[in-house]
Amino acid sequence: MNRLEILEKLNDIYAKRKQESIQNNKARVAEVSQHKELEDAIIDRHSTILFNIKNAVTNKGNNTVDLRTEMELKNAEIRRLLVKYGYPEDYLQPVYHCPICKDEGKLYTPTTRECSCFIEEYNKINFVNSGFSIMENQRFSDYNPSVYSTDKLPGSNMSQREYMQKIFEYLQTYTKEFPNNTTTTRNLLFTGKSGLGKTFFMSAIANELLGKHKIVQCMTAYKWFEMAKRAYFSEDDIEYENVLNADLLMIDDMGTEPLNENITVPQLFNVINERHNKGLHTILSTNLEMVKFGQRYTERITSRFEDGRFSTIIPFLGEDVRKNIGKKK
Repeated sequence: MNRLEILEKLNDIYAKRKQESIQNNKARVAEVSQHKELEDAIIDRHSTILFNIKNAVTNKGNNTVDLRTEMELKNAEIRRLLVKYGYPEDYLQPVYHCPICKDEGKLYTPTTRECSCFIEEYNKINFVNSGFSIMENQRFSDYNPSVYSTDKLPGSNMSQREYMQKIFEYLQTYTKEFPNNTTTTRNLLFTGKSGLGKTFFMSAIANELLGKHKIVQCMTAYKWFEMAKRAYFSEDDIEYENVLNADLLMIDDMGTEPLNENITVPQLFNVINERHNKGLHTILSTNLEMVKFGQRYTERITSRFEDGRFSTIIPFLGEDVRKNIGKKK
């Protein structure tokens, strides 16, 4: 599902939400109108609105009448009667899924922009189609250092647990600084064999940034290849729009996708280069060692992540932790 298709789906969602709000309000008006006093007060308020609209159109309005004051008095009377008959005084106020944008999906002051609820819904739909599993239990708060060994890493005075704690702290800082990273770099490359926590930390970063209502585009390497192939053969820029413009792009398991001379490397370089020029953030993960990563994706791509001004390569080291999950140490 490309960006335009997601936006069309969101338009339908928000249209249904607004209709639902209207229907709920009508149901509440019908409910309270069983009480004659409330029915009369609601009819009186409606008549006042219609009367003033008619006068405004025909220029017959009485300039001495303060409509705002008049409506405040009528609304106050309705609120008094609602409480009298056992309802909350705001019972007839519209109920929205999002009170900030009133289910418009957009805010118009001081400038037109997407509401945080719209970004959240966009991300939900996007993740369903990404092939990248963002799990509820994959957050920084769920990090469990005990799954990592206390044995020293080969050639190091640091244990795997101590080493991973430093990675944990670095990535927490990365998300806190995002998108104006200063002590951490804009782009990251996770390397190391499977079962060391690369996907967990990508999910934790994504969940953290979703909470800040950032646009995060996540996908597996295979999903990336399929999308790149469609874009290459159809020459359709829509497929690339999410990838090029997301606040953060994350591609997991690089090296597992098919290697096509005309697609895999050139398309990946174009995306990384374009995002670099826009100052956007990119995170890749791979089970390949850096030498093999460079051989597969060429020096043009590798050099982007070896440039310490903008990128950091984070090797994940040690033994597979999946066998320790659930154990207590």
